[in-house]
Amino acid sequence: MDLEIKREARTILANPDSRFSYFAWPTVARMPDGSLAVVCSGYRCGHICPFGKAVLSVSEDGGETWSGPAPVIDTPLDDRDAGITAFGDNGVIVTSFNNSRAAQRNWNPVREDLPPEINRRNAFYLAYVYTVTDEEAERYLGASVMEPDVRIRVNQRGFCRKHHAMLFTMSNRLGHALMLESHMIENRERLEESWKSLEKAGGQLAGAGFGDRLNGKAKAARESITAEARKIQQMAGTCVMCDTISDNMLRYLHTFFHLYQSDGEFKRRFLEGKGLCIPHLGQLIEVAAEELGTRELGEFVQALARTEKQNLDRIQEDISWFIKKFDYRYEKEDWKNSRDAVERTVNKTRGWCVGKEPNEA
Repeated sequence: MDLEIKREARTILANPDSRFSYFAWPTVARMPDGSLAVVCSGYRCGHICPFGKAVLSVSEDGGETWSGPAPVIDTPLDDRDAGITAFGDNGVIVTSFNNSRAAQRNWNPVREDLPPEINRRNAFYLAYVYTVTDEEAERYLGASVMEPDVRIRVNQRGFCRKHHAMLFTMSNRLGHALMLESHMIENRERLEESWKSLEKAGGQLAGAGFGDRLNGKAKAARESITAEARKIQQMAGTCVMCDTISDNMLRYLHTFFHLYQSDGEFKRRFLEGKGLCIPHLGQLIEVAAEELGTRELGEFVQALARTEKQNLDRIQEDISWFIKKFDYRYEKEDWKNSRDAVERTVNKTRGWCVGKEPNEA
């Protein structure tokens, strides 16, 4: 077979400014719409580590340019050797497999005969591996991924607006519709109970007399209506994907404190860095109260407060200078470090949501 190489080899998926920069074992396929899609195991530390995710990148110009790597399979375990294929008019299948926690422990030991840098690396890996529970390992390694309890969780929690929008853009309307049907049935059953309570309370209020106001029946009916309103609001505030992300974030926070306590270089670089966004700052402090001893917790929050104050001062100065640049008196002044001050200020206060993704910066 004669092959013609039309382009020089080049890197299309990378995360160069992070320790999670290893991407490997790709598979490429042409999609039903003519675009090219590649999947691989990415955001890894190396060939053997517990952090792999199956990521997807798409090219709509025949491979000239590619989208940033987006995770499509992200279990608590190491997601490896991703594969992709198109089927039917709009169908796409993405696969991967996992290594067990036991395999990760065997491959990443901490021993006296190993070099210190290898032991530090392996300790980092193992700190994460030990946060994965037996139930989670079974869920993603065993047959339970197809069991009713998984579907029940989706039915009960549903998806938020953001993740519904992501599902909607994946061109699998049937799969989306099947999940919606089950979730709608679940919601209707919950709402049926609320309707009964609301109708009962509404009838009590509609026929309430002066005596009902005095004896507290009217007040109880109002409280019942308020309680049902809260239940209905909670129904719209749950998301199985957000739950999974929160669970993963909690693991990362516990892993953070393992490194903070065991790796002096990690601790130094963190305290000399640019701090955290406000949402993650609150989460980190909350977990710190669980992970650190009395004196160590006190020293940590003091050091963290200094780091955050310094970086908030810097961002405040940048956003203020950005505003001044629209005043004719400062028109000819240098922009300094303020050209992207709006994006950085938003992302500092709310977490990344505008501008370039941090892992693409």
